[in-house]
Amino acid sequence: MPDNGHIDASSTMEEPVVSIQIEEVPSDSPVPESGRRWISAQATSDGIQSTNNPHQSPHIYYLAFLVPPLLSAMLDSLGGSGQNDAEVALSFISLLKLISNSKLDTYNDLLEIVAYRGSKARRLAIAALASLWPKSIGHTVITSPLHLLDNEAISSQMAPKTHGHQFVPWYFSPNHGRVHPGDALHDDCRSCAKPIFGFALLCPLCMTAAHFDCYDYPAGNYDLQYSMTHDARMQRIAIFRFANLQANSDHDDLSKIISRNQHDYTAANWFTLCLCFVCRQPLWGIFSQGIKCRECNISLHTKCGQALDPSKRCGSIKITSQDMTVDWDALRKSCIDYYPILNISDEQFKTFGYEEISIFHDVLKTQLQILTNGVEYGSIVILQDRSTVVNVVDQKLKEFELHQTIRKCEDLLDSDRLSYSPSTSQYIRDTETANRKLDVMFSWSYLEYVTAAIKVPHSRGNKTIRTASDLLNVSPMEVGGGDNDEPAGCPLEATSLAHIRQTLAVDFGLRSDFAAQYVVNHLHHLSFLDRFDHNPLPFEDIFSQKEEICTFPLPLGLDLSINVEMLVSAVESSLADLNLSTNEFGFLLLTKRFWPNGLASEYALKRLSDKVLSWILDEVGQICLINTIV
Repeated sequence: MPDNGHIDASSTMEEPVVSIQIEEVPSDSPVPESGRRWISAQATSDGIQSTNNPHQSPHIYYLAFLVPPLLSAMLDSLGGSGQNDAEVALSFISLLKLISNSKLDTYNDLLEIVAYRGSKARRLAIAALASLWPKSIGHTVITSPLHLLDNEAISSQMAPKTHGHQFVPWYFSPNHGRVHPGDALHDDCRSCAKPIFGFALLCPLCMTAAHFDCYDYPAGNYDLQYSMTHDARMQRIAIFRFANLQANSDHDDLSKIISRNQHDYTAANWFTLCLCFVCRQPLWGIFSQGIKCRECNISLHTKCGQALDPSKRCGSIKITSQDMTVDWDALRKSCIDYYPILNISDEQFKTFGYEEISIFHDVLKTQLQILTNGVEYGSIVILQDRSTVVNVVDQKLKEFELHQTIRKCEDLLDSDRLSYSPSTSQYIRDTETANRKLDVMFSWSYLEYVTAAIKVPHSRGNKTIRTASDLLNVSPMEVGGGDNDEPAGCPLEATSLAHIRQTLAVDFGLRSDFAAQYVVNHLHHLSFLDRFDHNPLPFEDIFSQKEEICTFPLPLGLDLSINVEMLVSAVESSLADLNLSTNEFGFLLLTKRFWPNGLASEYALKRLSDKVLSWILDEVGQICLINTIV
């Protein structure tokens, strides 16, 4: 990617859309000492702006204006059943992929079609979005998957790559719910329909939630029978709970090991701690801990995938208690090695701000829960004192630095001595959450706010992000006073890790690289951002990977952009459509991209609530009509 950040053009109906070339602008904002090395990593520009942003050159507008009408006309002409029509549709699919590969924000053009075009073009544009940006769109639960056409050959080319759940560990606070809907999400269990408090599992692709004990997802549970090393006649059963990562293996590092030893590997999240089959060390982490074979279910660290003995072919591996057992000292040492924060002194802890301590606490608390789950379900057997196996029922696991650090974080969070960063303070004021303890890693509304902040260019002087209360109002938005003015904080469509790291350090006080890396990987895992190469695996070292590019498919309700109007119009048009799959897509956009909270303007909330209520009343009216006829 060239340093000048130049890209091709696009457009919307209300504003012609354009590409932009961003010149380097020095930043004079103060940066914390530990974040200062990121300044040198700044590229010649903050990143790539949306082609819908103002202050573009006229000839770009002329080119950009062609894209949405052209795509819309093509979509309107698709849908035949003849051989020639199928060939035309496949040609269109190839063209659409070419456009999306050449023009970063093609999703805005398709979203414009959803918002302003006819029903047929809208449905096909939704299917195209679901196929090319599956994690950002999410997947349907009630209705059928979003396919481009009824033709099977064509649907196989453009069917969404993501339709199954991708559950992640999540903590639901008892303070969430009816009083503060901005953080509630879906706080009722999909299985038992009872409210969820504490540790549970959440699918960020469709917002389905489930108690851990209710997690009966067929693609997320398996039993493993193994024999004891000292007596092969003695058998035990371990239960593993996990979720496969939804990813295209052709575009990531997994392709290097997918077919090794005839194993069918996939990246996964584990909710019960287990051991790597190669190095016999625990798979630490709270998401994307490693890979597993779909057939024989062995688990591995990703880096251990190519180190597996070639003789260990799929289906020929015999699991024994030796593959399930770890010594307590080895468990403790590997945990400390994985989490350097466990070795930080009490004095060092006092230098961290609220956000950092909250991140440490959320990550370590989740890790302890996954460890406890592994002990309870037998996916890991811990040998204490070289002879005593941890009691599965009583969970008599020795405490070590993991437990101690969690308590240390809890004491600091409860002390009210920790200071918020300026951006977090503004968030708390705008959402009226001052009386609640903010869980940084488990507040969807806050994570959306952070994502909107890291999309703002640094050329504005790293000022605190403006909230959506300034957007989508009836009065026109002030953009600038002259031709030389910069766009008023218009969000980026792509930027480097260096830009993201500096924003987290300056605006949110994340001086710790450990905390910043976990936030970036968390946002990636929840599909708030994507890696340019579509690699589903986490970043291993955000400093050494500082030139890696991240993209932000689809606008957020908090963006300072005309794309917010297009997002709201897309929700309204989708809910007004007669097709239930289109309706569900509208609710996905609303839930994942514009979840109502104190940051949204009254005008935006009124428009969205009116459309949701209208949809409910229309559905009730249709049901009453059907019952009357029957």
